[in-house]
Amino acid sequence: MAAKSRSKTPKQRVVPEDLEAVVREALREAAGVKLSGIKKTLPKPYQPFAKEAQKLAEELAHRGEVLLRKAGKTALLFARDPMTTLSQVLLPRLSAQPLSEAELKKVANELAPGHDALLKPWLKEQVGRAVLHQHGSTKSKRFGTQPSEPDVKKMLSPALKSLKTVLTKTDKAAIPRKRIAELLLAELGIPTTPMLSGNGASGNGATRGQFLSALTALMAENPREALLSVRQLRARLSFSKEQFDSIALELMRDGAISLHHHDYPASLAESERNELVQDARGTHYIGIAPRRGA
Repeated sequence: MAAKSRSKTPKQRVVPEDLEAVVREALREAAGVKLSGIKKTLPKPYQPFAKEAQKLAEELAHRGEVLLRKAGKTALLFARDPMTTLSQVLLPRLSAQPLSEAELKKVANELAPGHDALLKPWLKEQVGRAVLHQHGSTKSKRFGTQPSEPDVKKMLSPALKSLKTVLTKTDKAAIPRKRIAELLLAELGIPTTPMLSGNGASGNGATRGQFLSALTALMAENPREALLSVRQLRARLSFSKEQFDSIALELMRDGAISLHHHDYPASLAESERNELVQDARGTHYIGIAPRRGA
């Protein structure tokens, strides 16, 4: 008598009731977790339910409990806004000096692991908002918070070439070059100022003396402060902004003082920026300190 065949009933797949809570906990500190790779973040007993976990993650993103961002065709999950995180870790570095994309990626890997995949869209966003500026050509491009300084000599090359030709004629006519310089400054709308003396001090030594005396007094009143406020020093002097800034920059070039730049001058109101020292490159200085031995 033939044995009766027994039909096997397939086991019914039961999704754990707490799977959503498990997924939420797994993504609590998510930083660049691939949606397709969410299985790796789950405890082993829950890994067989990776497809269901993926759908739950999408629902959590739809409800705003986690953030879903695209890097190309790859969907990534983050517990916090990755663009804000990248700004927090990268902008301070870029305020010090411009960096290449490769250098920025290294910094992102060190300070914000899992965020480097969004570096390209972050850079595009920051450049578009003029928070960052691209320096150099496509092959050697770098990024910084300050605009790159244009090659003024190259831009003026045609004019300088013509000037050299003209100077041969004015020299023959015994026209002093100082007179030529005064005419050029007048054409540029820049008033002529006293020439620098041999030791680098300006012809108006009195204003430099007043500046340094006020700085010394401010330093004496704040002996524990290594860096003093430009605003406080400006308030002690009756100089115009142009005169104050010119003297401060001249003293810095002479090595008598050091000036410390503001990282985010664009975040200040115009009235506040006007209280800082600004150089020809557009750098704003908020702090001032005398140099030792100066």
